[in-house]
Amino acid sequence: MNAVNSALSNIQLVGYNQILDIYRALTVTSISSGYCLGSSNWLISCEHEKVAYVSGSSTLITHPKPMEQTTLKHSDVLILTGLTQTPTANFDTMLGELCMAVAMTLRSSGCVLIPCYPSGVVNDLFE
Repeated sequence: MNAVNSALSNIQLVGYNQILDIYRALTVTSISSGYCLGSSNWLISCEHEKVAYVSGSSTLITHPKPMEQTTLKHSDVLILTGLTQTPTANFDTMLGELCMAVAMTLRSSGCVLIPCYPSGVVNDLFE
C-alpha cells in the first residue's frame, strides 16, 4: 500500500489548456479530444518543433467539451492513435437504439450487460 500511495503522490492533475513546463526544455498542453469525460489530446512543444498526440477523439457534438482542433494545426509531427471510421451511423440514432433495447429488456425483467472499455462514451452515459 505504501508503494501505491507513493506512486499516486507523483501524479499531477492537469486541466484543459493548462501549459506545463518540463525542465524548461518542453511545454506540454492538454486539449479536449471531444470523445469522453477526461479524454485529452496533447501538444508537446519546444523552440523548434510542435508535436501533436491525438488519442481517441470525436468531432461529434455529443460531448460537453468539443474537440479542440485549431491548436493541432501547423504541427511538425502528428501522432495518431485509435483511428477508426466508426461510427459511420449517427451517434444519436445508435444511442437511442441502445437505450430502447435496454429499456425493453429491463421492463421484461431481463438483465443488461454492456461490455465496454474502462473509459469512453458508454461510461459518459452512466454519468
